[in-house]
Amino acid sequence: MPDFSLRVLRESYDSAYTLLFSGLAVVTLLCALMIWLTLCRKGGAIQTRNSGS
Repeated sequence: MPDFSLRVLRESYDSAYTLLFSGLAVVTLLCALMIWLTLCRKGGAIQTRNSGS
């Protein structure tokens, strides 16, 4: 009986860690995308300001 509960506990932790790391990967990608879009927008504004002068 203890072997069964340890196996269930291990599977539970495995699925929890998989979900946690998947969530962290999604959050990291979203942050990187937002930073990239912000930098592209600022770069475009600088280029239009320089080309207009």
